[in-house]
Amino acid sequence: MNTTTATSPGYTLGQMVLYMLRLGTFGFGGPVALVGYMHRDQVERRAWISEQDYKDGLALAQMMPGPFAAHRGIYLGYVHYRVVGATVAGIAFVLPSFPLTGLGHAFFDAPRSNDSRWHETGRRRLTRTG
Repeated sequence: MNTTTATSPGYTLGQMVLYMLRLGTFGFGGPVALVGYMHRDQVERRAWISEQDYKDGLALAQMMPGPFAAHRGIYLGYVHYRVVGATVAGIAFVLPSFPLTGLGHAFFDAPRSNDSRWHETGRRRLTRTG
């Protein structure tokens, strides 16, 4: 960790949580794209962390098994807010996926009836392979 950890953070824990919720909800394009968004937002636009801290977090996230972008977000929380920051950043980043997954489940596994042709058509299109 570099100079950023020695200074006071340029963001509050609440700002970080809102950022991670937004990124977890609306961030599309896979982990590499999300990590690119994080660099743009956290280093270039908001200057929340230094370039070196960003690279350190990127290296750690790449070495750890599991979701790459989530690990990078957890590192952001850890840089200034340590274990509490890492915990809330991780929760805020993955939390939006639960209701979105639940909505998909409710929609595609809804009880079938004769008037749900649109449901069956959508289901067939999304579950086709090949």
